Formats: sequence, structure tokens, C-alpha cells
Amino acid sequence: MIKEVKGEIVIKKEKTKAIAAIFVSCFLIPIGIGLWSDLEKFYPVNPEHVRIAAFTILSFGGALCIYGLNRALDTNPGLVMDKNGIFDRSNFASGHLIKWRDIKLIEIKLIGKEKLVLIHVYNPQEYIGKANPINRYFLKSNEKTYGTPFRISVLSLKCGPDELYDKLTEIMAGRGLKA
Repeated sequence: MIKEVKGEIVIKKEKTKAIAAIFVSCFLIPIGIGLWSDLEKFYPVNPEHVRIAAFTILSFGGALCIYGLNRALDTNPGLVMDKNGIFDRSNFASGHLIKWRDIKLIEIKLIGKEKLVLIHVYNPQEYIGKANPINRYFLKSNEKTYGTPFRISVLSLKCGPDELYDKLTEIMAGRGLKA
């Protein structure tokens, strides 16, 4: 679902996975608590093994709950296209502006069963150099794997890859730039 708001083209984040994560955590956390609170019930199994399993389940369930709540309550759009460029917030390693004038090529690539929108820029090292250490790692990894630091997975956005690609190439053509 691509919307135009105040001269910006906005694509919202998909919330289905966040809600599913919260739902799954609602099952995992009570299971972990049950295991932890009644270790003797599992005799002859070593109580230390049960404690480790309970801790693992609680940790995973808690992390899943935090991720789900954070993602579900996040009101920021996943992708914004404005006069300056593309501001990507679709995943953990995003959060940067890709300027229109820096874009060399936009393409769709099928990786496994997922279609990715790849944005090639003229100066990838400049973008990688400006990123924080965590994002720098992911941008370098993307460049090594896909030939560009910028990949947009639409799994976390409320639009399809073809729809996003068409919109990006339409904007590029409207600006007199080759996509």
C-alpha cells in the first residue's frame, strides 16, 4: 500500500509478523516459567538440564515479545520517498537516506523465494563510511553478497516488490534519471 502524504510517498511497515511474535511469546513464556518453577517434576532428568531449557525458552520468548511489541507499536513508515531521495527504515540495518542523484541502477533480484529490490549507487563506500559500526557491517555484507549496500526486502513493508520497483523507476524517470 503506497500512499502520497504531503509531497512524500510513504510505505508503511507490515505488522503481521510483530503480532505473530507476540502471540508465540505468550505461549513460550508460561512454558519457560512452568519448567523453571517445578524442576523436581521432571525426575529422573537432570534438573540443571531442565533449568537450562527453561532459561533458553524464557530468553527467546522474552526477546520475541520485546521485538513484537517494539515493531507493533512503531509508527514510523518503512520507506519514504521525497524530493531528496529514499529513506529506508524497512529493517534493522536500515535508517539512511539514499539520494536520488547517487542512484545508478534499481533492479529486482530473486534470492531463494524472496524478491529483493536492489539499489546500486555510484559511491557505495561513501555511504558505508558514514554508517554507524553495526549498520556498516550489514552494508558491507550486502555489498559483498548483492553487489550493492542497499537492498530492500518488502517482507517488512505493505507493498509488493514489483509495485515498489515500478514506483521507484517512475520517480527516477520523472526526475530525468535512468533507473
